[in-house]
Amino acid sequence: MRLEMISRSGQKSSEIKEAKRRNTLSKEQKRQAFYTQSPEEIFKTLDASEQGLSSQEAAKRLADYGRNELDEGEKKTLLMKFLEQFKDLMIIILLVAAVLSVVTSGGEDIADALIILAVVIINAIFGVYQEGKAEEAIAALKSMSSPAARVLRDGHVTEVDSKDLVPGDIVRLEAGDVVPADMRLLEANSLKIEEAALTGESVPVEKDLTVEVAADAGIGDRVNMAFQNSNVTYGRGVGWLSIQGCIRKSAISQVCCRMRMKRTHRSSKILIVCLRF
Repeated sequence: MRLEMISRSGQKSSEIKEAKRRNTLSKEQKRQAFYTQSPEEIFKTLDASEQGLSSQEAAKRLADYGRNELDEGEKKTLLMKFLEQFKDLMIIILLVAAVLSVVTSGGEDIADALIILAVVIINAIFGVYQEGKAEEAIAALKSMSSPAARVLRDGHVTEVDSKDLVPGDIVRLEAGDVVPADMRLLEANSLKIEEAALTGESVPVEKDLTVEVAADAGIGDRVNMAFQNSNVTYGRGVGWLSIQGCIRKSAISQVCCRMRMKRTHRSSKILIVCLRF
């Protein structure tokens, strides 16, 4: 019973901290919220212009910022994934409790220790399964990425591998395109984009550059933005890719990060359920 209360308290505390972290926007973040800036401020941020980048500058920035692709993280073996589940603080507490239970009772409480050990092993197996599912989802998101993008380079539109997009690139969007990266829209001609994967909205969002977007606006309210992996359903547009727009800092990468972070809350939940019985 005491272990259950500790588990609940730890879970609630971590959830409160995470909620505060998500809802708090620092002054630096507000300054960098490029969806609140004017086109002139945007171009000044990364020394870019409406003529796009030169091939030489794009190559330099590609070397500086890296490729525009999801980071799948280090590949781990099944054994490594299983052993990593035992790094959780709650798991360590339970294992210590099991050992103390046997030692202090002179071996009489071996049954309780075996029950705790069984819970820990079940939890570890469940954790490995959850991690595998998260990796599959990330791989699926990566396969959905646009293979190519139309960008303004050396003063004219050219098609490049979307993985080679860099901050400062001017990207053109048309109906049927998959948005190759998060971008601030500079033009939107009857532009509608389907963003169900990010916002849950069942209908395409009509983009509007005349609306003033607040620095703390949620993804669904950033109507002057186009998000990576979303689908252009109607109209045309032109977007500017910033540092935050690169895939490793994009909205879709944050989704992947949250999918990985779910493992931190998994242990407490399964342990509460098991300990109740």
